[in-house]
Amino acid sequence: MQARPETLAYMALINPTRQGKPDAIGVVDLDPASKSYGRLVGQTDMPNTGDELHHFGWNACSACLCPYAPHPHMERRYLIVPGINSSRIHILATKPDPRQPKIVKVIEPEELANRAGYASPHTIHCGPDGIYVSALGAPGGDGPGGTFVKDLSSSIWLWYRDKKAGSNGNPGPWAVKKIIEIPAEPADAETLPPLLQGFKAVAPLVTDINLSLDDKYLYVSCWGTGEFIQYNVTDPFNPKKVSSVRLGGIISRAAHPAAPDQPLNGGPQMVEISRDGKRVYFTNGLYTPWDEQFYPDGVRGWVAKLDVGANGMTIDKKFFLQTDGMRTHQLRLEGGDASSDSYCYA
Repeated sequence: MQARPETLAYMALINPTRQGKPDAIGVVDLDPASKSYGRLVGQTDMPNTGDELHHFGWNACSACLCPYAPHPHMERRYLIVPGINSSRIHILATKPDPRQPKIVKVIEPEELANRAGYASPHTIHCGPDGIYVSALGAPGGDGPGGTFVKDLSSSIWLWYRDKKAGSNGNPGPWAVKKIIEIPAEPADAETLPPLLQGFKAVAPLVTDINLSLDDKYLYVSCWGTGEFIQYNVTDPFNPKKVSSVRLGGIISRAAHPAAPDQPLNGGPQMVEISRDGKRVYFTNGLYTPWDEQFYPDGVRGWVAKLDVGANGMTIDKKFFLQTDGMRTHQLRLEGGDASSDSYCYA
């Protein structure tokens, strides 16, 4: 995919104490030629404390907000940012100053509940005709649900149309197949957090995946082990592991090349891919209550960048952003990224 390299990213910064300082959207310099490369160059604080900002997305500048935009799928001006704890939705304009986004509207939970019937926004998807918000659990819920399988392994499943079962030109019914399984890694119980000691293993904890715009590579974040994996999914039924890197992890605490003597906690979590597929960024914060259970010493926020070449991924040694007192979560690239472009064009 041909695309202009991104120069800025917008990133959720979470105050884990939920007191005093509010969450914020940070602006990160992604231009390798800049003197501030890999640093925060702007920040917009939320108007309230305790939001726990989570998965946010671009509005595609469509008829719902920008009816006169000449290229509605190409110009991205508004960030739509939900708070998982507060159930507020914040709308931020990134123009005229992309380094200082401005809050233009806050939708309170009462308004959201009246309109949508629920008040627990989690993941934001922006299409050509509006904004789609997924609910997290039942109304009033306070966090992600889910259970472990008995051996702590993680898996990835492919939903597809079963062409063999189709007839008269119809594509056939939907079917599902497990295509990837990532096992837990054995570990001494005393080195594990209490939640995992009985298993004597560290779980991969796949918390995010992302697909390159050319549909060639699938990227998988293993927040528990600290492994970040690249698969070739040209044949989606038979993915091939191409490369992997490790940063952080419950046991490994793998260091970044920029700070080789500093053990990292947290692990690869929210992942974003540049539109041309050459750069991958990920943050290390998941969800404050879960952070404390799996990393009892506390998650210190950081962001890493990988370069993607013909032989796989390598860590960019010059890009390593650490955030003082704030945890990092969702990250969106200036002008669009693999996640937002994929569902804008679906």
